[in-house]
Amino acid sequence: MESVLADVAIKASRNVLTKDSYKQGAGRRSFISYRDIGVTDATGGRIYAVAGRLGKEAETVATGWHYHTCELQTAYTFAGGPATFQTGEDLAGNTTKQIGSQTFMCMSKGHPHNELGSTAGGTYLELVIGEMGTVPIEDPAAHLGEHADSWCTFAKREDAVWKPGEGARSFLSFWDFGITSKTGGKVTAHIGRRIPGSQFPANGVAYRGDALQVLFVIKGWVELVREDGTKERNEAETCLCNPAGTAYTETAMSDDYEFIEWLIKL
Repeated sequence: MESVLADVAIKASRNVLTKDSYKQGAGRRSFISYRDIGVTDATGGRIYAVAGRLGKEAETVATGWHYHTCELQTAYTFAGGPATFQTGEDLAGNTTKQIGSQTFMCMSKGHPHNELGSTAGGTYLELVIGEMGTVPIEDPAAHLGEHADSWCTFAKREDAVWKPGEGARSFLSFWDFGITSKTGGKVTAHIGRRIPGSQFPANGVAYRGDALQVLFVIKGWVELVREDGTKERNEAETCLCNPAGTAYTETAMSDDYEFIEWLIKL
C-alpha cells in the first residue's frame, strides 16, 4: 500500500451527527443519502469517510462489475440487508454473497466487484484510503487475472471472537476485523465495547496513539480530557479524528459504550 498521508498536516476533528444531517446524493451514488463525519476535511481529502443511508432505488440498482483506484475501501453495515454482492471469488461459480447488518467489508485496490441490490433504509459507515476512483470492467475474469493479488474480506458479528484489551484497556473487549496482516500492519480496524460489570480505573485511562485514529461511537458515551484540559463527552453518532501522537485521558464511560475504530499508519 502506498502512503497517502506522508505530506498532509492532519487536523484533529470532532463531529456530532444528527438524524437530519443526511443529504441525498451528496456522494458517488444518487440513491444514497450521505452524512459527512469530518474525516475527509481533517485529512486534506486523503481519507474519505461518510455515514450513508440507502434509498428505495437501491433495491433494484445494479452497479455492474467495476473496481476502485483507492488504496483500501472499508465499510461497516449498522442496519439493513441483505445486500447482494459479488467479488472476484464469485466469478468461477457465478455465485453471490448476502451481506446483512453488522458486517464489515474491506477491499484492496483494483479488486473487481458487482453490487446487485440492497435493502432500502440500510445504514452504514464507509472509510476509504486514497482517491476513490471507479472504473467499469467489461471482462472481470481477465481483470482478476491481472490483479491476482487483490482481495476482499468480510467479518460478520455473528461470527465475532471478542478478546479483552491489553494493559490499561483490559476493561474493554475487541472484535478485530482481521485486516492488519493483510495491509502489512498499516491499517487496523475493530469494534471495542465495555465488558459488562468491568471496573473502570479510578484515575482514568491515558491514551497516546502512534497512528491516525478514527473513532465512531456506536452507542453509549465516553468522557475524556485532552492535553490542553479540554473536556469532552462523546455520545453515539460522534466521530473523532485524531492525528498520530494525540494524547487524552478517558475519565468515564457508560456500561454500554461501544465504538468502531480505525488505526492508520500511512
